[in-house]
Amino acid sequence: MQQDSRIHAYQNKENKKSAYTRNHAIKKSIGEYIMQLDDDDYCVKTRMEKQLKFLDDNKGFDFVGSNCFLFDQKGIYGNMEFPTNPKKEDLLSTSPFMNPSVMFRKKALQKVEGYRVSKETIRGQDYDLYLLFLLEQS
Repeated sequence: MQQDSRIHAYQNKENKKSAYTRNHAIKKSIGEYIMQLDDDDYCVKTRMEKQLKFLDDNKGFDFVGSNCFLFDQKGIYGNMEFPTNPKKEDLLSTSPFMNPSVMFRKKALQKVEGYRVSKETIRGQDYDLYLLFLLEQS
């Protein structure tokens, strides 16, 4: 498989958990956009191009997400659909975004100081990030 020099993988010397690791990668990044994909995430080939075009054409959005496929070793077995244009109320009980499907503007992540690294958010750092975005807009 051919390597793409624009894509970088980082590994901590010890387990620092997801929020710390993502913030570290964001700081090291040189691009205008951020996508975070774990080794068990699936990305449709055209997704990056579509999301990049959306953000380029819609300067008022800080990030864009998508619906997602559910899959295992046997392949795709279902999908999850999310609101097209989530409202504040959609964040009251859960996140209306599937984080691995989201492309962020790097400057938006920097504005909220990235993921909050704390014991309270260790299992909900993605949801917490969207709440930070909501607070930033209030």
